[in-house]
Amino acid sequence: MCSAELIMNSADIFAVPVGKKVLIYAPLHDVTALINRVAWKKWSGYLEDNKQCPESALELFSRFELSQKGEPSCRSGNLTDPLLLGLIPTRACNMSCRYCDFTSSNPAIMSFDTAKNAIRAYLELLHQNDKKKGEIHFFGGEPMIVPELVQFAVEYARYEAGKNKIEIHFELITNGLYSTTLAQWLSQNFDTVILSVDGFGEFQNRFRPMKNGSPSFETVCNNARIFSDSDCEFVIRSCVFQDNAAHLPQWAEWIGNNLLPSMVCFEPMTKSQESQKNEIFPAKPVDFVQNFCNASDILKNFGIPVIFSTTDITKNTNSICPLGQDALIISPEGSISSCYQLETEWKRQKMDLSFGWIDSEGFHFDMEKVNHCREFSVHNKRFCENCFCKYHCTGGCHLSHNTDKVSGLYDDFCIETRMISAAFLLDELNQSALKEEWLSDEDSIRIMAAQSSDRWLDYRSMAIAEL
Repeated sequence: MCSAELIMNSADIFAVPVGKKVLIYAPLHDVTALINRVAWKKWSGYLEDNKQCPESALELFSRFELSQKGEPSCRSGNLTDPLLLGLIPTRACNMSCRYCDFTSSNPAIMSFDTAKNAIRAYLELLHQNDKKKGEIHFFGGEPMIVPELVQFAVEYARYEAGKNKIEIHFELITNGLYSTTLAQWLSQNFDTVILSVDGFGEFQNRFRPMKNGSPSFETVCNNARIFSDSDCEFVIRSCVFQDNAAHLPQWAEWIGNNLLPSMVCFEPMTKSQESQKNEIFPAKPVDFVQNFCNASDILKNFGIPVIFSTTDITKNTNSICPLGQDALIISPEGSISSCYQLETEWKRQKMDLSFGWIDSEGFHFDMEKVNHCREFSVHNKRFCENCFCKYHCTGGCHLSHNTDKVSGLYDDFCIETRMISAAFLLDELNQSALKEEWLSDEDSIRIMAAQSSDRWLDYRSMAIAEL
């Protein structure tokens, strides 16, 4: 197919207005480019009327033919290559976060037998399918409420995996509220530690206090330094809401001067029953984006990358979360699901994400339910089909983000994802001055964020039709 026909027929070549420029993005062709508005409209007219394009246009169009990838596919067939084994030692937590619904959840604790059975079955599955690498992640609640179980699971998995020369990557999501002795052990035995901390003591102590109401920042900060000084991949994750959004740049500066994380993740708060009860509100999209980008630029100067889970433009996927990727998440009671969120949340959304159980005989999969979970993919979200973020956002969390609506009716989460994705693409093109100018123009970024279709030739939905 010639480049002109390819553009005319492709649903995955996008044009996004950025101030007086148009950002061309084709993730399945490895093409990112920037052209001015006048050129974009002329070139589009040539394509529409099947006229000979100028040399400058042909040079860009030819790049679409050089690299053509297939769409990221959904999984199928037997469950032989799980994304990861996720263990939930407990749903209980020793913090009382003002916006988190986990605080009142079931405090059940996983038995040693359940952990052992899950690890053994997982390693057998890897060995049977000649896999030499695996992932074991620990979710909560707070996993380190039961440190003896986590320690057993890590030691047992490492020992058993070694018998077949399988390399296990251990990952922990934690609040950091434990002794420095335990933090030292974690830093030496986990490959990745993701630590949740929401900013300076003013915010951490107010919004993430201990169960008894005591301040948590000092303990968490001390353990952060231990992780920072270790060889593990250390990730700081901060939840951003109305109260702390404006302080992100200062928080970024503090991180850069005091810690050395491998990465920092700033995520917008998701509304919950607890957040509404405590009158904690999400930041306005423009406020979140502007402060996120300022903080990102600050941390970049320290050599620290910043992410927001739905804006990773480095890879294409059909689902950004374990759901849809054959993850094996084991509950404290031994049921298997594809999501580490609370089962009560699934039921509230009328979803069933469980597909089996674990016992001494191994995994018991209900393949009909496995295939149901595999259907949670961007390919099945019509809402996302014309958005330039579709292959790195994939509609966000399948559980908490509603995509059952008309394409282009973007909510705050979509708007934030679209703005930051465009900013990252401008960074990729070394257009920092344009990015800064564009982000300072609220009308301009709102126009881009509200564009109902980003497909190159969808004239009617382009916000730049009038020049």
